[in-house]
Amino acid sequence: MPEQPCEECDGKGRTVRPRTWELEVPPGIESGQRIRISGAGHAGEAAGRAGDLYVEVLVAEDERFERHGQDLVAVVEVPATRAMLGGKATVPTLDGEREVDIPAGAQPGEQVVLRGVGLPSLRGGSRGDEHVVLDVYVPGKLNKDERQLVEQLDESLGSKGRGRDGRSRWRRRAARG
Repeated sequence: MPEQPCEECDGKGRTVRPRTWELEVPPGIESGQRIRISGAGHAGEAAGRAGDLYVEVLVAEDERFERHGQDLVAVVEVPATRAMLGGKATVPTLDGEREVDIPAGAQPGEQVVLRGVGLPSLRGGSRGDEHVVLDVYVPGKLNKDERQLVEQLDESLGSKGRGRDGRSRWRRRAARG
């Protein structure tokens, strides 16, 4: 026992003070996972080793993607005409924008998969995939010329309402059960 205890630590040999730590957050980490910083916790008693500091990670949402493990899901709007004819659409990826092929006769909710452009694994190695969901939209207002063209298309197609495989959407659903 010291005769005159230290005023700063009251003779305990340790003080409380804020410290700042820099740490590397590995790519692909998920919310709720923890990163350990060895020796950065409270000082040990009686000259014991300092404890560890655990930092719990909270990953911010990204409005462009929905996360499913290492896989990402992005939604891209596709005009009905491009879905019918096929073509290209620009989609966001972690590495920047990228063009994807839209197959002719694409249906609402259909997915295009971009292999290996999702999130990396924490243990290294391969990346997940990105699933691009096609949100096929029909314009609400048409000008006179557009309306005429759509009416001609409607007459040409008749009442068939067929999809890419030649069957109606309702017949495809019935075949699936």
